[in-house]
Amino acid sequence: MMNTGATSERVYEALRLRLTQSALRPGDRIDPAQLAEEFGSSVTPVRDALHILIGQGLVGTGVGEGFYIPHIDEPGLHDLYDWNADLLTAALRRFAPRDPVEPFQSEYGDDLVVLTAALFSKIAQRSGSREHALAMRWANARFALVRHIEQEVLIDIPEELARLSDALREYDRRGLGRIIKEYHSRRKRVAGQTIRALYRSRDTIPIM
Repeated sequence: MMNTGATSERVYEALRLRLTQSALRPGDRIDPAQLAEEFGSSVTPVRDALHILIGQGLVGTGVGEGFYIPHIDEPGLHDLYDWNADLLTAALRRFAPRDPVEPFQSEYGDDLVVLTAALFSKIAQRSGSREHALAMRWANARFALVRHIEQEVLIDIPEELARLSDALREYDRRGLGRIIKEYHSRRKRVAGQTIRALYRSRDTIPIM
């Protein structure tokens, strides 16, 4: 007998990972039947996973529209940046030194999207709050595609992340606060360019 709970969790994790790897763009459709065939499951756990992802802002739906990647506009992107900054600021208020933090660049290489997510996750974890860590996991998933596109718009991202990594390793809460504020401010200044690049960059072959 199939373990439905285990299947649903497996499908959810596989689909969440898929949605963070920049293979889809806003407005792209998601076919539950095709995903079920690919994941080797029935359609039910796929739909269950999609409904969870709707609640997390990674998937959209509507009457007669099925499931799709949500659209985003410039004001919406501003809101996302503010939310991410607020979350990190809240985590910093409870930030405390724990185990030593090794340089992140050596572990993640040139993958700036993964590196950014790892740095922000570490800050959230240092607050000691499981809710901060969980919320940052959702935030990183929602920002994955945008962070790919940011590399077409912004320069010096590796240097920016190196400063963030250094401040985190040195437990420099004040320095982290300054870097986080500037990180989000510079992205809000070019949010319009990022949105245009996001909708223009459709050369990746859809996988759903």
